[in-house]
Amino acid sequence: MDWLLNEPLPTRSWPIWVRYVSTLLLVSAVIALDLWIWPRANAYPFLFCMFAVVAAALLFDRGSGFVALGLCIIALAFLSLEPFNDLAIAQERDVLALFLFSVIGVLTASATEIMHLAVHRLHVGNKLLAKSEREKDILLRDCNHRTRNHLAVLASLARLQEHEAKEPAARAALASIGARVQVMVRVHERLMQVGGKAVVDTHSFIVDLCDDLRDSLMGMRPIGLTVEAESHEIPQTSAVSIGLCINELLTNALKYAFPDDKPGTVGVVFAREGDEYRLTVTDDGVGLIEDGEAKSGGLGRRLVRSLAAQHHGSFEIGRRKDGPGTSASVRVPVERVPR
Repeated sequence: MDWLLNEPLPTRSWPIWVRYVSTLLLVSAVIALDLWIWPRANAYPFLFCMFAVVAAALLFDRGSGFVALGLCIIALAFLSLEPFNDLAIAQERDVLALFLFSVIGVLTASATEIMHLAVHRLHVGNKLLAKSEREKDILLRDCNHRTRNHLAVLASLARLQEHEAKEPAARAALASIGARVQVMVRVHERLMQVGGKAVVDTHSFIVDLCDDLRDSLMGMRPIGLTVEAESHEIPQTSAVSIGLCINELLTNALKYAFPDDKPGTVGVVFAREGDEYRLTVTDDGVGLIEDGEAKSGGLGRRLVRSLAAQHHGSFEIGRRKDGPGTSASVRVPVERVPR
């Protein structure tokens, strides 16, 4: 039955003479059936005629419904009401019944036409809405593609400037900028649309980002990296913040937790705990120095703390309780994605 609601009936586009001839044939078939059943039923022979009116109005148009109604009235008066084979009607109750049949037939044909027009307009509106959604999706993809390309260009420029810089501090700053821009490139590579909102799947995004950082920072060093990331659809802004937090914390661990090529392991875990997402980066390296500060400078931690605060979350860093090394944890509330 879905095709009746989703598409306008093709019979409504037939030429008018074809519709009226088809209506005549439909009424003739219904009258023949009615004459066969009527002697066996103790009731007025109006039921099947009403079916002809509804069918003609639905298949063709309201005019065809009115034509079917007129033909049915003539056929009923001539063949089914006393005196038979005469258009005159002898009994008052038959006149009243025929009048009520006429009124109900006009209302039914009109209501059927209104219903069909409403369904047709709904169908047209659904098509326009679907077209609009497709256009929005194309625009989103194009905008995402352009943004990703621009960010990739910025990351490449930062790397070129890093190679040309003379001062170690300048090279480190440019490398950090390039890595942060690369995080946003990763976000735009993983963008998809759910409920009209751009979202990112956390599992594929975090795994790919950690692979990138492993390739760029670890090289041949004897350091293992384990990544456990649950699959959740989070908004684009949240994905950027979480990606930047991973970049800062993982970069800090890979650069400073294992000096002099010391072997070790770094773990990244992203999971949902109740109404919060928790990101944890741990290592079994040299740990924090005595004053509680990490081995690296504080810019990265300030950035992570600022990103967590933007999403009404929290950031904690300290020595691991289950062994040597450092544990950093970021918690942010779950932001609902519309469906």
